Amino acid sequence: MNAEIQALKQQVAELQQQLSLMDIQVEVNRSLFVALTRYFAEGNQLYIPELCDDLDQLCLVRSDQKWQTALIATAEILRALDESLPKQE
Repeated sequence: MNAEIQALKQQVAELQQQLSLMDIQVEVNRSLFVALTRYFAEGNQLYIPELCDDLDQLCLVRSDQKWQTALIATAEILRALDESLPKQE
């Protein structure tokens, strides 16, 4: 019985960790949406390097490592996308 309780406690802890990570991802996605909305609302074209710089600055908003890791990963994905896009002249 004690082993079953320990296993259940471990499962609960793992689920709480997954939920925490999902909460961070939701916040990151929300931040990205707000930033993109701002760019379009201002009538500007979307410049990926500028967006990535903003994401880098958003890392400083919270000291949470998961938050920072998620933003950094998103910025790196966008930088790779920018490198793969044809350059306009």
